[in-house]
Formats: sequence, C-alpha cells, structure tokens
Amino acid sequence: MRGIAVIILLLFATASFAQDYFEAVEEIPKIDGTLLELESSLVYSPDDPTILYNLALRYQEAGDWEKARGTLSRLEKLKPTSAFVKYAIGEFFVAKGETDSTIYYYEKALELHYEYPAVWEKLVLLEPRYLFNLGMLYKEKADTLLREDVAEKAIQYLEEYKEKNPGGTYITDADAAIKSLRLLEEEIKASARKREREKQKRALSVDEKKRRLEERNRFWKERPTILGSGLRFWTPGNTELEFKVKEEIEVPEPVVVDTGGNTLVFTPTEQLSVKKVMKSASGVALSGGRFFGPLWACSSVYFGSAHPKYSYKKDIDTTLIGTSYDPYVQGTINSVSIFELTGEARYNIYYYSPLVLYIGAGGGLVYISPHEKEPYFDSILLPDMFGSIALLFRFDNIITGLSFRKGFIGKAQEGVIDLSVHYKIF
Repeated sequence: MRGIAVIILLLFATASFAQDYFEAVEEIPKIDGTLLELESSLVYSPDDPTILYNLALRYQEAGDWEKARGTLSRLEKLKPTSAFVKYAIGEFFVAKGETDSTIYYYEKALELHYEYPAVWEKLVLLEPRYLFNLGMLYKEKADTLLREDVAEKAIQYLEEYKEKNPGGTYITDADAAIKSLRLLEEEIKASARKREREKQKRALSVDEKKRRLEERNRFWKERPTILGSGLRFWTPGNTELEFKVKEEIEVPEPVVVDTGGNTLVFTPTEQLSVKKVMKSASGVALSGGRFFGPLWACSSVYFGSAHPKYSYKKDIDTTLIGTSYDPYVQGTINSVSIFELTGEARYNIYYYSPLVLYIGAGGGLVYISPHEKEPYFDSILLPDMFGSIALLFRFDNIITGLSFRKGFIGKAQEGVIDLSVHYKIF
C-alpha cells in the first residue's frame, strides 16, 4: 500500500507538470464550507455546479455514499459533456473501491477530453494496457513541441507498457515509437547544442562589439592631440588655372626660325596653363590636430615642387623641333614650387582596430610659384575647398595610412594623395 501511495504522489506531480503542454481541462473549484452551509446554499442555487460538486465531497467525507452519488448524478445531468465531472465520479468510485466503475468513468472522461493526463496516469494503474495510449499521447506532444523531457516520458510509458504487457497487441508499434523517439531525442539534443553555440556566438559578438566600442572610445579620448608628417602628391585639376605675365614685362615678339624649307614661329604667350607646365608635384606635409570624440580637427602645411614638362614658348608641336633648335627656345621654366595651408574636419565613420576610416571636408590656400631663367610670370594664390576620405591603420599611439582629397569649390580643384604617419603625443 505504501508503494502505491508513493506512485500516486509521483503521478500527481507529473500531472501537474504535464499541464504545461497539454490542453487544460475546465475544472470545478473546491470551496470552503460545512455540509450544512452547502446544503443551505443549494436551496437558493439548486443548479450551481460548484455547490453540487463540493456538497458531494462533503457527503463522501461523511460516509454518506448514497447522497454523494445522488449529488454527483445531478451534477452529471447538469454538465453532461464535462470531462471533469466524469473524472470526479470516477474518483468517487475509487473511494468506494469499485474498480470497474472507476475504469468506466475514467474512460468516459477521456472520451470527452483525450489530453487529460491526470486521468490517464490513474487509469494505467488499473489497466496497464492503457500505458501504450499514454506513451503515444506524450510522443505526439514530443513531436510537436520538440521537448526532450516529454520524449523521455513517452519512452518511459512505452517501455512500461512492454514490460507489463509482454504479449500485448501493440508491442511492435511501441518498439517503432521508441526508436522514433530516440532519434527525436538526438535531434533535440543536436538542436539544443546548435542553439547553445549560437547563443555563445551572439554573446561573444556582443562582447566583441562592447570591447571594440570601449577601444574606440579610448582611441578618441586618450592622448587626443596628434602630430605627423608624410609625403604628399599634388595634382592640379583645373585646365584654366594659369600663370600670367608680370605687369612690368612686355611680351616679346615671336621668334621665327627657318629650318631649310620649313618656317617655325615660336610665339610667347601672355598666360600659361599650370596643368600644361606640370602634371603633378610632390613634397612633404606637416600636420597636427586633435580628437573631439569621433571628430578629428586637423590642419597641415605642405611644401612641394615639380619639374616642368613643357616650356611656355613651345606653343607648336614639339616633335618638329630638333635638338639643334634648342637655343631658340628661350625663357624655359626650371621648376614650380607649391606652398599650401589647409584646415579640415574629419569624422570617424568606421572603426575596427587596426582599421580606421574617416571622411571629411575643409579648405585652404594654395600658393604656386614658377622658377624661370628669366622672370616672366607672376605667382598665383588660390583659395580652395575640398572633400576627403582617409583609410588609416592604428597601432597603439601610431597612426599611419593613406588619404585622398578632391577640391570641388575654388580655382585649384586639385587632387591630393597623402601617405602619412601620425603620433598621439598627449
């Protein structure tokens, strides 16, 4: 008897746990009240299911089986489709010790509500053949919910069915169901492992993002003042950018050269395209700035020079001029010097150490001076505004990388490439 009591307690606990995934049954609540109080209440509410159910329990506790059964019959007529009422009548017969009637009402309860684990788990104690039905009920839920604990319960009941019904009708079906459940358990475990890996991966990703944000913030805040230098390649973009003849100089007369059948005329010009004189200039840039969060305010000074590709007096096809006529090419430009002063604001749009990406905009002044054998052209001073992009690599307090900018307002409209190294000093 003690063993049976323990089993019943375990089944009650399991039934309570099973309500999480089985369709709930509409039950009639238990209420307080003595037998006399409930009988008085029934006079005023003769069709109240709660009073009838609790009154039947009081009659049963008092040992008045006839009145308890009669009250339950009234309740059954009042709620003929209630699985709970059929279950309550079955419990009445359990108390009376009438097994056949108990089984009958348990079965009636299950006909009305098949997913009623509390009834199934009591029925299998009386009729072990129903262990197969209970096991298959749990299997159906395991297949739907993909829960390992539910699958294990299904296997438990099916194994118990085989043990207690060695010649049972559904032994083969039980074996097939157990095999299927074992495979399902492996799938559930594999899925759980995958979810755990994904969870860990997400956690690592969150940690990595947090670490990168902290590192980026330290990059902005620690030693925000920066100095550096580098190589700069400066290319004029405007074909109308020109040197003009100095006011105090008169334009010389054209030079005519007889080449023995061909007359070549060298005509000095009153203005000369900078882009025709030089394709690009290279030099050194010194720069400094300070970080204000994602904003980098910086300025630079550039000193550059270029050797000319053309002389200003070669206004004809240079392939027609042989080396013997070089003395007639007068006033050749030796070199061009460039001085540039700029200010710029850059904004950090991407940070993944060591890679740092900035975009920016700024403006400045460009001073271009030609160096001639005989001074002929004036130097020019040009305002300019530009946009920029910088691809940098950060190694602790050293920042190196490549930047490009393009003038879009002003006369120069230059293209500039910088190869630089900066150091965060304080």
